[in-house]
Amino acid sequence: MKKSLLLLIIGCMFFMVLAENSDRKTVENILATNNLNWDIDKIATFEGDRIIALDLTNEDISISGITQLNPEIGNLTELRILTINDGQISTLPVEIFNCTKLTRLEIKNSNLKFIPPGLSKLTGLTELDLRNNELEQLPLDIGKLKSIVKIQLWGNNLIGLPSDIGDLITLRELYLKHNRLTKLPDTITKLKLTYLDISFNYLQKSTKSVDTWLKKYDDRYQNEQFKTHKGNYF
Repeated sequence: MKKSLLLLIIGCMFFMVLAENSDRKTVENILATNNLNWDIDKIATFEGDRIIALDLTNEDISISGITQLNPEIGNLTELRILTINDGQISTLPVEIFNCTKLTRLEIKNSNLKFIPPGLSKLTGLTELDLRNNELEQLPLDIGKLKSIVKIQLWGNNLIGLPSDIGDLITLRELYLKHNRLTKLPDTITKLKLTYLDISFNYLQKSTKSVDTWLKKYDDRYQNEQFKTHKGNYF
């Protein structure tokens, strides 16, 4: 009995060490792929034996930072917070959606052009920050983010929003400033927000329901200074 218990304890300790080494190795590989020699202990936060937060922000303007995110990122299954700012990453591997415990995903001031299907797997995500990228569209399953509270998308090239965006019943803050939106789906009127910024877009005449909703949630909608550039620059 004692021998079996001892073997069980040793086995558990082995797998705990293996998990930590696996997480560390994953980050090492990501850094190696991008020719970066950052100190993992300064950019990763460990809880027990796993990485729960990872900050891959580039603080050196003389280099490109993260240009490619390895599929191995999906091995970080205990990850809660992922930050990848000021890099040149253009797309995300689908494996990132294996990090189902993510509560905050921040990729801003980069070159992100495409988000693959699978975002809906991040059911615990509360904050999505994709400011200042090159996105033209959002994944169609964004409406399945059942815990999302805040979405920041300003400074992209969005030309439209998925109709399912109206299903984000927990969403309270939506930032869409400086995009190329010409119209909004009627379903957006289902959102009950505490803050909306949709200024500096190219909105054309909206349906009555959308028009009423905009006037309710963004006071600037009726301000003429937001409608003076290239016609409807709001």
